[in-house]
Amino acid sequence: MIKLITQDILIWNDYNKDRCLFFLADEYQNFVSAGNKSGAEGDDNFYALSRESRCFSIVSSQSPVTLISRIGKEKARVIMASLRTKLFFSMTDAEDMVMAADLCGKGWKQGKSFSYNESGAKSKWNWLSKNVTSKKPSVSKSENFSTTYRHLVDTSVFRQLSVFEMVVSAFDGIKQSSGRMPLRSGL
Repeated sequence: MIKLITQDILIWNDYNKDRCLFFLADEYQNFVSAGNKSGAEGDDNFYALSRESRCFSIVSSQSPVTLISRIGKEKARVIMASLRTKLFFSMTDAEDMVMAADLCGKGWKQGKSFSYNESGAKSKWNWLSKNVTSKKPSVSKSENFSTTYRHLVDTSVFRQLSVFEMVVSAFDGIKQSSGRMPLRSGL
């Protein structure tokens, strides 16, 4: 109820242009709501307009799938896309990992591959030494570089995260950047 009242004040009363408002919700999947067909009174509509009223939101959920089961896939994607900075801790569900990788973004990455070739003239099997012999053997190595458009954070990274480690998709107001980092403590 408090969430809905705060949303109404921010969106419909043209309130709060001078100071910041902070919205915090743990176990967000229990409080999330989706708007109807007209788009009114849902969290998806709220997050689309809340930045204009200087509202900063921090919400935590067990996984993206819990939000999807509550409000549907499209509405959950809209809400998660509206929350610009995201922290992802260890995940095991494949669908969660793909969605988290999608939310971290895609970009052009350079890859490298190697291949080795061995050849020889008049090659034959030597039964005494039990190996291949040939005349004029040659070995070659090929190194290839390619640029591909792929996830900035590979889906397997989310499963490999250890305790106190996370993947951060940060937005600084200008650009989005993603990467793996340890959670540092002030202790």
